[in-house]
Formats: sequence, structure tokens, C-alpha cells
Amino acid sequence: MPPNKSVLSLSDLSLQWIVIFVHETLQRLSKSNNAENQKNAVDDLFQTIPCSFYSNFVDVLFTKIIREKSVLPCKYYNYISGIFNRHLRELSLSDCNLFQDSSSVLEEFLTSSNQPVSNCKSLKIYKNVMALLDFDPLKLTHTLSSYFPNISVMIVQGLPSELDRWEVLNFIKKLVANSPFIQCLDLSGSNIDDKTCEIIGSSLNALHTLQLNNCLLTSAGVSNLLKNKNLVRLDCLRGIENLVRMVITSSDFKNQIQRGIYDITKILIFSNIPLHIVNHPNYVKFFKKRKTEAHDRNKIVLKFAIGTSGYCKFCYRRILKIFCEYETKKLADHVHEHGITQFINSYEKLKHRHGDDLKWGDEVEYFIIKFKHSSQEARVCLKAMELLSILQKPKIRGDKDLNSIWVPEYAAYMVEGTPGVPYGGGSISQFNRIEANMKMRRNEVRALLEDDESILSITNFPRLGCSKFTYPEIFPLPESEITRSLFWPDAAIYPSHPRFKTLSRNIRERRGEKVAIDLPIFKDKYTEEVLKNDPGYIDGKEGHVHCDAMGFGMGMCCLQVTFQATNVDEARILYDQLAPLCPILLALTAATPTCRGYLVDRDCRWDTISASVDCRTQEERGLLPLSTDKFVIPKSRYDSIIYDKDIYEKLIDNQIDTLLAKHISHLFIRDPISVFSEKVHQDDNKETDHFENIQSTNWQTMRFKIPPVDPKIGWRVEFRPCEIQFTDFENSSIVCFVVLLTRTILTKVYFRINIADSDAPPEIEELTIHEIFNGTSEFEFPGLISLIKSYLSNQNVETDTMCTLCNYLHFIERRASTELITNAKFIREFILDHPDYKQDSVISERINYDLLIEIDKITDGVLKK
Repeated sequence: MPPNKSVLSLSDLSLQWIVIFVHETLQRLSKSNNAENQKNAVDDLFQTIPCSFYSNFVDVLFTKIIREKSVLPCKYYNYISGIFNRHLRELSLSDCNLFQDSSSVLEEFLTSSNQPVSNCKSLKIYKNVMALLDFDPLKLTHTLSSYFPNISVMIVQGLPSELDRWEVLNFIKKLVANSPFIQCLDLSGSNIDDKTCEIIGSSLNALHTLQLNNCLLTSAGVSNLLKNKNLVRLDCLRGIENLVRMVITSSDFKNQIQRGIYDITKILIFSNIPLHIVNHPNYVKFFKKRKTEAHDRNKIVLKFAIGTSGYCKFCYRRILKIFCEYETKKLADHVHEHGITQFINSYEKLKHRHGDDLKWGDEVEYFIIKFKHSSQEARVCLKAMELLSILQKPKIRGDKDLNSIWVPEYAAYMVEGTPGVPYGGGSISQFNRIEANMKMRRNEVRALLEDDESILSITNFPRLGCSKFTYPEIFPLPESEITRSLFWPDAAIYPSHPRFKTLSRNIRERRGEKVAIDLPIFKDKYTEEVLKNDPGYIDGKEGHVHCDAMGFGMGMCCLQVTFQATNVDEARILYDQLAPLCPILLALTAATPTCRGYLVDRDCRWDTISASVDCRTQEERGLLPLSTDKFVIPKSRYDSIIYDKDIYEKLIDNQIDTLLAKHISHLFIRDPISVFSEKVHQDDNKETDHFENIQSTNWQTMRFKIPPVDPKIGWRVEFRPCEIQFTDFENSSIVCFVVLLTRTILTKVYFRINIADSDAPPEIEELTIHEIFNGTSEFEFPGLISLIKSYLSNQNVETDTMCTLCNYLHFIERRASTELITNAKFIREFILDHPDYKQDSVISERINYDLLIEIDKITDGVLKK
């Protein structure tokens, strides 16, 4: 079976060995006098290269030719372009070092095959291509319309600022006349006049993203832009902040900026806005009003100027400058020193704290999904900020007795909900509230969604990182964005909290390269053939699916449970006793057999999320000898143990016991990866931000949490391995099981009897998950479920509560015994059995759509697994 997709992207340099070989071969062939032999030899040569390699191969080959000042005969363009035309689906010409001394090369390359590139649907052109064509609008538009007749997506970026207004106007006229289906237009830095705005507004019927960053727009130009109703499709408008600066203080502000722009756009982005302008009364009054109207579903994204700090009246929060990786690294020793001091001070004050109630709470993360029923497609919907602006209002107002609390997560399509107040207080009847509260949270979000949108509790979106996986469609720009990802656009990161993008940037910069996530692919009959044509094949491991951004891990959802203990000793017992159960619960809740549009040979998210936050340098990974770094760190931040001996000694000197000192000093082998400027200097007796900076970026299966400044909160333990499940019943069952297990651990202690002195090692037996949960007579182990039931039999449990708990425990029993399959197995079997599956490990758009529709029905109780 032939590969079902090929992508040509000329931006990521690699494959040097192939380039050298091909370049030398072409040079030798150019000296031959036999044209037929030349053609056959070149054709055979290129046939040996998978078309997914073309992206890097052509760019590097062109660069090498230019560097060595060697020019190939034009007939070779004929051979090359003929091969491209048979496979090409997407063409990106970003940052290509093409022949800058010749304006005919691109046209020669495209025309030499004597046929249009009819299969190509997506085209990105940049100013390097326009430079190649001497910025001649007629030549460019003629070339594009003649040789790319079926373009439905065109991205025009980087129109050079040196063009005068007439040249820009002429270019736009020709462009819209020949390519009316442009969807994304970036004219940042260009000389845009009023007439140009009018042409854009009246002619580009399909435009959904317009970027006008650093364009000196006038109010008349914006009015012209909005004259035609074609722009009602506009999903994203960027770059009118210069106009805001000009008119924000004028009395005509309402007419010039409010009318029209806010209404036609789903995302309105203001970049590098000085805080004094954001806080101007005209700005605050209007946008506050619009954001509080219940029917208003629009989004406003404020991207503050670098170095901005202060209080923003619009979003009710302080804006803090976050340091880049270079600045953060210089502060690492400061954060370490004061973080440890803060822990020591806090521990000394709080180690005798006793008597806190046994409380707990769950954290459930959700995907927001947009269904396109007409085309049978599903996308992740980037409207988390819009939803949270409504969901968070009760807490912002200071309402009492909240039913739920909502916070942002890493991705712009995710929301996280927790109970309004913790469960507990000593009453077993609290377990009856968990599922009802989860359903209420889901319904809160569902009430804010459109008819074609849904909220799903799934661990991973199967086609995360594939072409057009977001709604609105956002294209990654690996040349300029924070992640530098080939697959994950910055716009998919939650935009209104600076920490998420800072983590992404600083992890990449500290590592010295993009993160590398490689999952073994599920091997089917035609898998190998398809994988070789994947864009990530070049940088990834053979036989693996390659991902290159933090979002592939942190953009997943999970289920977490936090417990408050009576005192520090109880918290330590829970931490130690629950830690061995983490991999078991991870397997029991497995729900992630997919990655970037492929089936993989994994069922859980842990390998992905671990690699996605791996900020270790090459020295720390053991690839280079230690010189500037202190440790070789065998594993990522999201994993498990070496420790900093200097910090360990300091803790011991301050009467911290050995085990706890090792735990804390292990956390502190890591450097901070984000630091707020206003949080650098702190009172170590009253604040713990430096300690929490290190603690909160060690993403492990368990987290031991010291009491914060809030005196109402005590010592806590966070249980983090569980994957999110489809239904509220499943998630409630898991939460109740873990909570009851903690009660059982703290109530009963089991120990060996008839202990005799012996030098023999302890006996260890391997048990299945079924035996661990449900018991085994062979080793006289009753099982965890039996222990929990024994604990409940000694409690005064009401009948309806006991009925609920028995249903939950019965579900865990059946899942552990494999009578009920995991979500991962359900997803895998659904894909393998789908009529559109072609035995190639690929999750097509149709399979993805049908799978999510099925999960949506299961969530609603319409279907059962």
C-alpha cells in the first residue's frame, strides 16, 4: 500500500550524509553526454529517498550548491520536480536558501515538469521566495495560480517593509485576484494603506487569520477593512495595537476601535501593549463591559510588553516580568539557597502542627472538542480562556460555598475543575458527593459550549499535532515560535498565563535543543512504509513516532487526588505507602494508545509527558563530559534518584532526618525553569515561593506538600499517576478507591509473625494486578479490595453510601481482573476494527471523528463500552 500522505517542508536542515552523496552523484552525472542515462540515473537516485526526506534534503542540497558555487543543469529540475509532483501535498518555502542571484530558479523548478502541482492543497510563501522573484507581484501570482491550481490554504508571511505602499497594494491586488481562497495572511511590518485594507476586506472570502503586527494602520484603514461582510469568518486578528496606542485616549475611541472589530473576531490579540495603555479608562471600561456580558463569546488576548510589571485593571491580576532561560540560569543558585532556607524555616515552624481534618479533593482535566459533522472531522477547540472568563466569575466575586473551582491548564483547549471545597470532615457519606459533583462540573462547561462542541475527559486527542488539529486552524511556525515545533503551534498554549510559554521556551533553551519524544509505533502490515513518509521520521528514532514540543505531554489530561493529613508523620506514611501503587494505578487506568495520529506500542501517557519536560543538557544526559553542569541526571523532571549532597548536608545540619533530607535534596538537583522578577527577593521566614518553584516543576507520581502561607491548609500528599477516564462514574470509582485505601493504610498495620533470626533475603513474589487487587490464596494475600471492605465493615456507613461504594469497588475488581477492558484497549480495538483503518497504524480524520463521537456517547450514557 502506498503512503497516504507526504509533506514537503524546506525548513529543517539535516540529512547531511544524503545531501553529500546526492550532490556528488549529480555532479558526476552532469558530466555525462548521454541524456537518457542521466535521466534514468537521477530518477533512480531520487526514488531511493523517501519523500518525507525531501523537506530537509532539498533545502540542504540547495544550500550546499550555493555554498560551493556549483550550478546544476536545469534538466535536473525536471527530474526532481516530476518526482515531487507525484507526492506533494503541502509545500512550505520558509527560510530556504534558494538561488538569490537568479529570479528564475523557482519558476524553472515548478514549470520544468510541464504539469501543475495539482495535489498540493497547502502553500506557505515567505519573503525569501518573493525576493527570489524580485518582489514582482505579477510574476509571483502568475506562478502560484498557474502551478498550484488547487490551493485551499495559503499563508503569506513576511512581506518586506522596504516595499512602498504602491508595491504592497499592487501585490495584494494581484494576489486576491488569482488566489481568492487565502485563509491566512500575514502582512506584518508592511506599509499598509487604506486602499489595501479595503481590498483585503472585500476580496478575501475565506480569510480566517489576519496578522498586521507593526503595521501603521489608521482608523480609516480599519474601517475599510471591515466594510465587507466577508470577514465574518475571521477567527483571529492580530496587530492593531498601534492603532490602539493612537486612538485610545481620544474621544472618538468608541467609533474608531470598538465598532466592528470586536464583533467579527473570535480571537483579538494585542501584542506588546504597555500597561499604562491597557489601564486607560477608555480601554478598561469598554472591554470590561464586553467581557462580562453573558452572550459574548469572544476572546481578548493581551500580550504585554517585555519587562512589563504592575497591576492590570482589565484582567484583575498583577503582571510580572518572567525571566528568560539565560536570566533564570544566573538566578539558579539564589533560588536553591533561599528555597532550602524557606523549607527549613517552614518545617521548623510546622513540624509539630497536629489535628488537621482528613480532607481530600480531586482534580479533573478536560478537552474541549469541536466537531465538524459535515466533513466528519474533530478538532481541539482553543476556547479555554473564553470559558474560564465565565467559569471563574463566582470565585473572583468572592462567592461563598462554591460548587466548583476552575483553573487554566497548559493547553488552550483544556480546563481543570476541582470541587469548590474539599471533601472530608470524618463522614463516610462524603463519598456520595463525588460523582454528582463531577457531573455538575461537566455540565457547567457544557452549558457554555456551542451545539457542535463537547467536553470530553480523555487523556489524549488522537490526532494531536497532526495537520489542522486545532479550531480555529493554526499553523506551526518552527522558524519563529517559542517551541520551534514542526507540529505544535504556540497558539495551542494557553495564552493568558505567561508561565506556560515561559516553561516551554526555557526548557528548550536550557536543554539546548527541542525536546525529543519518541514512542515505539504499533507495527502493522503497512506501518513501516507509512512511518518513513512521516515529517518526524528524520529526527526521531527508527520505528518510533517523533514529537518535538512540551505540548504533546503537558497538553494531555489526567486525574489527580490530593489528601490532607493530620500531621507531617501521617503525610509521610501516605507518601511512602502510596508510592509503590503508582505504576499499578497507572496501568489500571491506562488510556493513551495514540500519539500524533498513530497507534503506538504504549498504553499510558507517562513516557510522553516525561520526555516533554526533559530540560537536561547533553552533559546531564551523559552525552558529554561534565564541565558546566554538576550532575549526570538519568531521568527527566517527570520521573523518578540522585540528590544534591551539599543541600543534603545543610538539611541534616538543620535537624532534618535522613529520609526527608534525601527527598528534598533530590528535588533540588534541578534548576528553576521560570522566575518572576518581583519574586526574586523574598522574606524566607514568611514566603516559600523559591521552594515551590523547584517543588512544582518536579512532576512525579507523588508529591509531598508542605503547608502554605494559608493557615487553614495542612500537610498534604498528591497522588498523580492516574489517567483520566471517559465517564464520571469511572473517575469517581478511582478517586474513592484511592481515598479508601489511604484510610485503610492509616487504620490497620499488617506485619509478619513468627519472625526468626535469619540471614536469608526476604521473599518476594510477582503478582498480577488482579492478584494485588482481588487477592490470591496461593500466597494468602487477601487483596487491596478485601482490605478496604474490611475497613468499611468497622465503620458506621449508611446504606446508600455503602451501595455507592460497593458499585465503585466492584468496578475496580472487574477492571483489575480484565473482565472490563481499559480505555486504552477500547480505543485500540475501535481503531483496529474501523472500516477506514488500512493496517498502517494511521488514525485518519474519519477514525478520529467516529472514535470521539463514540466516546461522547459513552460519556452521556447513551452507549456502554
